[in-house]
Amino acid sequence: MITMFPIIASGVVAVATYKLRILNASGSTAAFALAAWIWWYYGAQWLSILISFMLIGYIATKWKYSQKKQMGIEEGGFGERGAGSVLANGLPAALFLLIASPIGFLGSVATALSDTLASEIGPLAGKARLITGFGSVKPGTDGGVSPLGTLASCVGAFITASLAPLVGISAGGAFSAFIGGIAGCNIDSILGASLERKGLLDKNQVNFISAVFGGLLASILFVFLPW
Repeated sequence: MITMFPIIASGVVAVATYKLRILNASGSTAAFALAAWIWWYYGAQWLSILISFMLIGYIATKWKYSQKKQMGIEEGGFGERGAGSVLANGLPAALFLLIASPIGFLGSVATALSDTLASEIGPLAGKARLITGFGSVKPGTDGGVSPLGTLASCVGAFITASLAPLVGISAGGAFSAFIGGIAGCNIDSILGASLERKGLLDKNQVNFISAVFGGLLASILFVFLPW
């Protein structure tokens, strides 16, 4: 019974995310699979970082949701996300754990939260410029950036990096994840302004690539910088 606890608890969490409309049915199913695997093999402390990302991201998604709906940039019908979003943001973190890269894990989650806060808060500034040319664009446009969104992205990366002690990651590792998260968020904007706007990549593919980039950069920084 003890060894089954991670699966049972992950199931409870998945059902809760569905009932609270944090995730839709497909999203809750994907979250259950990821959560059970991470908790079973690596421990609840690693999963807690992903859960923190999910909850903070949801709060940001619901913040001024009616205004976002009027702007046409709302997420889902009630702010809920699906399996594509869960896998795009959570699978890179799981893969970094699989290859025994804790810094990569933290960097990928930092990227995910950085991008989520930038995407959900930045457009509320009312003005945005395209990251690849700085021309004025409609708030919420793929690749659009603003001072408010940039600040939100830094906050997201910082929050994730500050959770490093939960999994025994040093201050140097936390700083690497912080930088990787911010860089990954900017890569997301660059891909959004170029490949996503042209229809060559969709939102989830951009998020996945960016999270992998953020995790890889964090890992490289940790190895080569003199901590």
